[in-house]
Amino acid sequence: MSGGRPRRPRADQAGTGQGVVSAAEGVWGGRGLVGHVEDGGRVAGWPELACQCVRGINHLTGRGHPVPAPLLYEILGNLKGVGHLLPQALDQLGAGLGRSLEDCDVDDGPGRDAGVSLAQARELMAAAARAAGELGEYLERAQAALATQGYRPDRPAEPDRSPASGEPDRGRGAGGAGPRR
Repeated sequence: MSGGRPRRPRADQAGTGQGVVSAAEGVWGGRGLVGHVEDGGRVAGWPELACQCVRGINHLTGRGHPVPAPLLYEILGNLKGVGHLLPQALDQLGAGLGRSLEDCDVDDGPGRDAGVSLAQARELMAAAARAAGELGEYLERAQAALATQGYRPDRPAEPDRSPASGEPDRGRGAGGAGPRR
């Protein structure tokens, strides 16, 4: 983009009378599409925050701890929403990208046609939207499969048996309780 400056404002920002020049300048819930600095601190944009949320899940589940079905049911209920909502977000971002050809001074570099590049990006985003919708459906089915399960979080641990003697390994397990019966 040569300068990438929009030619005209698109919409009114939440009734404030201030025209929104691009979607990147809009704010919802104190965040925008891209990060910004506010009061000396950086505020992550929504897409960055979504990535950080998945990274947090990866860190919390990467230690091999159990995830009981009722807990996973709740987690899947939230994650399926990502799959169901992401197609709309990608469609709207793609539509905004298309409008940028009309409203912005778009330059794709020497020998490249910005319209072709944008059409290719929109086609790939549409494919990603379909895949995200399918992700939402799979997560919804996984959640439904767990709907009737429960668990007791305070179940006493069984003692581990020493492979040689069949006796409990007193260094681990339920504090050296006698052999299993």
